[in-house]
Amino acid sequence: MKFYLKDVILIMIVVFVLSSVFILTSNKKRKDFSSIKVVDNSTQYYDVSSIMNKFVHNSNIKNKKVLLNMLDSNFKNEKKVTEKNIFNKVKKYSDDNITFFGNKMYYEEINKNILKVYVSGTIQSATMEGYDIIDNYYAIVLMDKSKKLFSIIPDDGKTFMEVEKWMQK
Repeated sequence: MKFYLKDVILIMIVVFVLSSVFILTSNKKRKDFSSIKVVDNSTQYYDVSSIMNKFVHNSNIKNKKVLLNMLDSNFKNEKKVTEKNIFNKVKKYSDDNITFFGNKMYYEEINKNILKVYVSGTIQSATMEGYDIIDNYYAIVLMDKSKKLFSIIPDDGKTFMEVEKWMQK
């Protein structure tokens, strides 16, 4: 009987520890968006739009080396992005006259020099009548203001939608 009681206690301890670890890790996955603000500075908006236009343009002309340099290094490592598979990880377009138009942008200050900008926009093609929307496009742009550097993390829209949902509370 003592042997059985020890086993039950041991199993209960293991279950408790595993449950605690699960709860702690699931809470860490929930992002705190309390420091995020709407991009309302026109200079910042146009800087991010310009970055996104360069990224989309290089995707369009299939300039793999430039695209790799523009991608965030953590993104490249996590997704194992190489020159050979970059277009499996990044959208490419075949229209020659495409432009990125930013719809909404939110940002958070990671520190006094680094901004993380959540971007929602559309890829549009120039026509004789104006522009046709080809696709919705989401990304996260990391900007180092002191060094004038940036990197891009393509997003499927889920992160942006989380941010937007939080911002509407």
